[in-house]
Amino acid sequence: GWRMAMQVLRLTLAHLLQCFEWSTPMDEPVDMIEGHGLALPKATLLT
Repeated sequence: GWRMAMQVLRLTLAHLLQCFEWSTPMDEPVDMIEGHGLALPKATLLT
């Protein structure tokens, strides 16, 4: 029951995210410079 529902929910969400047309405001490039740390956080946060 609920395990299959979770799998279907994840698959549906992944499909929607993949098919969505993503863009930044005014088509600015995304800053991908990495900061320091174990998980390599972005130097500039996405806001």
